[in-house]
Amino acid sequence: SLNNIGNTCLLLGKLDAAQEVLARAIRLGTPGSNQLGYAYNRLADVCLAQDRPAEAVSAYRQAAAIRETHPGEKSRDLIDSLMGLGNSLQQTHDYHEAEAAFHRALRICEDRSAGQPDKEAYVALHMLVACCRKRENPAAAEVHVRRMLDIARTLPEPVPDLDDTTLNLLGDVLLEAEKY
Repeated sequence: SLNNIGNTCLLLGKLDAAQEVLARAIRLGTPGSNQLGYAYNRLADVCLAQDRPAEAVSAYRQAAAIRETHPGEKSRDLIDSLMGLGNSLQQTHDYHEAEAAFHRALRICEDRSAGQPDKEAYVALHMLVACCRKRENPAAAEVHVRRMLDIARTLPEPVPDLDDTTLNLLGDVLLEAEKY
């Protein structure tokens, strides 16, 4: 399919070819289909790789809108689109909107995992910490890092050095908040 060709071009670093193929997939795609959501998401990835975050924001928004209805609100695909959206919004310095995207992704992660420790939730929290630090809001960053630490310590399959890495991040945030 065109999506597979576009993805292969992206993975090979042939960004112009990937953009062309994915744009064609979007033009020919069935409105609202999962495949169209995938094409928009991968096109956004191409835009980010080409240092065009404002265009990536638009494509990630399209992907997320499609993925909310197909294959469903709790889908891993929607989380992926929201995380990409948040990342590209950070690159455009729209930290407020980035934070909103990461919060939404976090809520979906938590709903999917039924409150159990979840690596995707950890990543969403990590991105929230970055937003809070950019916005010079160390109090909110501290809350998120402490949640990350809880997750790191209770994951069913421990990740090497995750606890130490999270503690180091907490130390950095506490220094920024002058709570040392």
